[in-house]
Amino acid sequence: MFEAAANRAITAQPTPPSWTGLDINYSELDRLGKITDVQTLISEIENLKDERGEPFLDIAISQTSPEDRQALNLSITTHAIGSQTSPSTLNAQQAQAILKPLQAQLKRPPLTLKFLESSAAAFKRVSARGQMIPPQTDPYKTGMKSSRRTILLKDFADRETILHEYIHALYDRERERLGLAKPFPDLEQKMHRAQAQLERMSADDSRAPEAYVSYWQARTEFLLATSGEELEVHGTIVDRRQKFGLSDSSPAVANALQNYESEMTRIRDGLAEASKAIEGMSGSEALQNQIQDGLIKLAASEQWHLDRARSLQKSTAVSMR
Repeated sequence: MFEAAANRAITAQPTPPSWTGLDINYSELDRLGKITDVQTLISEIENLKDERGEPFLDIAISQTSPEDRQALNLSITTHAIGSQTSPSTLNAQQAQAILKPLQAQLKRPPLTLKFLESSAAAFKRVSARGQMIPPQTDPYKTGMKSSRRTILLKDFADRETILHEYIHALYDRERERLGLAKPFPDLEQKMHRAQAQLERMSADDSRAPEAYVSYWQARTEFLLATSGEELEVHGTIVDRRQKFGLSDSSPAVANALQNYESEMTRIRDGLAEASKAIEGMSGSEALQNQIQDGLIKLAASEQWHLDRARSLQKSTAVSMR
């Protein structure tokens, strides 16, 4: 089933498919994308208001030392979006300037500020430059929950990272507006509940096969929701590169394409694993359909990625003549 569905999907259109089904208004993103200074960009995002006049999101900065970055195998080298130069390195003065948003949030309620500080400290040990946290969640077990959407950033995060996490915040807001389940925490919790239910059952329990299929269905749903959104976000960076002042040869564009490819590999491997796990099992029709739909979208994503990589390579070659 896995290979047949993949072969049928080759006819997919060379445009990025909508993995989330969300229709996002990017007008504010396009405005923010024109801001080339990282500090100004962070300040602008911090000042955004929601429909009730409340701050749209919070931003917390993780201050890292050279030892922290070495432990995470990270470099402080950052790709300067909007710059035609090679990747630049933030000096101590620039890194200190990026820390200003956390200081500016002293007007936040004490519990909110404590959550931001605790989460930023925990995020320092994570090998990512940025992360968007939905409201009322506590991914780092601080004992508190986010009061609103929160973006965690390393102190050397570049514009690509900030815009990337802001796009995730737009997706979270749209899901909330439509009353849809969110990857975090809704689908993640659903997957964990299905796993716990399966683990409580003995092998000879008559309900075990159904619980087994339910677990793989929840796991696949979570995979497609999380990696699918990542594909859309990376694709948005690439397709709106001109609005963000990015040249076709920008390291930020190349980075987005590379990350896009990594997420496709994650989906491909996950679907293959799920297909093998439920092979020949009765009651797995819904999951089989889910896998097939995922393969069709994956083929369309692969075609989009191939087309963009070729066109960008051509454009770069022409500009170098």
